[in-house]
Amino acid sequence: MKSQKEIINQLSKEEQQILQHVMTLEQTNLYIKDLKENRSKEKEVIENVVKLIEKEIRNEN
Repeated sequence: MKSQKEIINQLSKEEQQILQHVMTLEQTNLYIKDLKENRSKEKEVIENVVKLIEKEIRNEN
């Protein structure tokens, strides 16, 4: 079985460039997905903190 490097070396320069672009796009998509997930988690944490503060304020009154 050929290694990844051997397979890539058999590709033309143009095919290698296309492969590199596709891999870069996939990496970018994963990065964007991670950012969206982290943003959702941050939003959830902030909402929970606000709820806790509101609860404490109501308890003081």
